[in-house]
Amino acid sequence: MDSIKNFINYKQKEIILLVKKLISIQSFSGQELMIADFIAKFIAEEEIKVIKQKHDQTNNVIVIIGKGEPTLIYNGHLDTVCPTAEMWKITKPLIPLEQDGKIFGLGSTDMKGALASLIFAAFYLKETDFQGKLILALTAKEEIDGSGTKAFLDYGVKKKIFTIQKTAALVAEATAMQMVSVGCRGSAFITIQVKGKGGHSANPDKTKNPIGKLAEIILDLPSFVADLGKNYKDEILPLPTATPTAFWSGVVSKGSEVLTTKKNSVPYLAEAIFDFRNTPRLTENNFEDFKKELNQFLKKFSADGFKITWDFTAKPGTGHKIDPNHDLIKLAKKTLEENLGRENIKIGFEQGSNDAAAFGNVGIPAVNKVGPGTIGVNHKADEYVEIKNILLATEFYIKFALNYFNHFGGKNVNPKN
Repeated sequence: MDSIKNFINYKQKEIILLVKKLISIQSFSGQELMIADFIAKFIAEEEIKVIKQKHDQTNNVIVIIGKGEPTLIYNGHLDTVCPTAEMWKITKPLIPLEQDGKIFGLGSTDMKGALASLIFAAFYLKETDFQGKLILALTAKEEIDGSGTKAFLDYGVKKKIFTIQKTAALVAEATAMQMVSVGCRGSAFITIQVKGKGGHSANPDKTKNPIGKLAEIILDLPSFVADLGKNYKDEILPLPTATPTAFWSGVVSKGSEVLTTKKNSVPYLAEAIFDFRNTPRLTENNFEDFKKELNQFLKKFSADGFKITWDFTAKPGTGHKIDPNHDLIKLAKKTLEENLGRENIKIGFEQGSNDAAAFGNVGIPAVNKVGPGTIGVNHKADEYVEIKNILLATEFYIKFALNYFNHFGGKNVNPKN
């Protein structure tokens, strides 16, 4: 195992340079072509098999090392959110800055530091003798809808790159190398629209103001979410939440209508977007229970001449959960504690959502996440990742892969399939 540490020490400057290069490449969701091309070329120079899989208007990057079974898939995403540049103070989003043992820049934590760790782990494992197949699934559009990982899985099954029964996955999202995550809630972004009756604001008694009605809905939302928590509680994951993230009123641009707002007029409609995070029970059967509960909640606000409707703004995402006693979770914890010397590794959960759900949905067991990113700084100005965690993650991905192939060689990873 000393050869692994020697490799990382020798490659440390190159790993850091790669993180900085990846940060400097703009890769907003749906705009990953440039970073996919760079990564594919960078890896191919090491004489490693690379596939650029077309997905919508962008690409996934698939890296394959080894042959036979079992298969281990390391999953990371290429995209970042679009930043609010004026909020950044320490550096600009696409200008990486190394300072105080950290690398600042857009996507440093979410998740270009992890991408560099995965890539250099693959470089080491290429020269290692193991029985099995390692796949890096570096996918697009995670921040939008997770469709890149779903497309990769469809492609992998169709091309027989792996078999479900002898495949496992690990998502390299942020845990600061202090936790093994076993689950995450599902996400549902919805728009609630209230239509009333517009008119001159000097005559409010002749109008039905949708702003006030939508405000009532928002104010009553905590009680609705509390009821969801009581009725759909999960023994591992946090309770459901609902957060308003956008609000507007007036005439919304639909068809021939044009967005207009007037300071002396009561609008005829108001809309808000809500981010619901749901436990797995609420996401089952195409979100049927969630739909039923939301319809029942909104029904009481529909009196007095108001029309209230809602819809998903994008396809909702299911949650993910793996048994904390699964051999995969035990192996990840053991690797961190015994092989890397980390103490008090927690078994926890992801507050948000990630692509582990896509693996679970097709029957592939997945470590919900273990990665170098700093918890709580993603999607924020002056995002950063600690260099020590990038190097530690590189070591972890190497050792976990070797432990995995040794442990699961010749066995079904998921005996249920």
